[in-house]
Amino acid sequence: MRRRLTFLASTAIMTVVWWIYHAGLTFAGWYGFIGGIPAFTVGLVGFVLFVGVLTERSRSIWPSVLAHGSWNALVATYFSSSGSVEDRAFTGSRYLLGEFGWLGAAGMLILGVGFVWWHFRTPTKDGLTPKEPTGYESPLMWLWFRNAPKLKTPAPAT
Repeated sequence: MRRRLTFLASTAIMTVVWWIYHAGLTFAGWYGFIGGIPAFTVGLVGFVLFVGVLTERSRSIWPSVLAHGSWNALVATYFSSSGSVEDRAFTGSRYLLGEFGWLGAAGMLILGVGFVWWHFRTPTKDGLTPKEPTGYESPLMWLWFRNAPKLKTPAPAT
């Protein structure tokens, strides 16, 4: 998307896509709880901003994948090393803690907005701006298509 859209436009689209996916699971009763949707939405906005900067600055999806796995491992288990209730670092209401709680949501929003503020103020090494579409092709895709074998077109039948 960043080849065609600004950073904020592509982030807004990704937020809506991820929200629809997660909210659908929540409304079906398979994930989280409906009362936590507002906090989850706030946290999701912050998280998409955060991983958007990670992806854009690294030019790789892998830092974002690791961040998502870390989020799931820590916040969804209330910072429990083993996943058990007795091991939790924090105790309290599910409206405050966990992936659908306001503590994680506020923290992630602050982190995301902080990263975007830094991203907009600090130039990239290649001089691309988040305020414009990048037109950027990933090196892997560029190498693949540059080195891809040319397809031979069949000779016209005579």
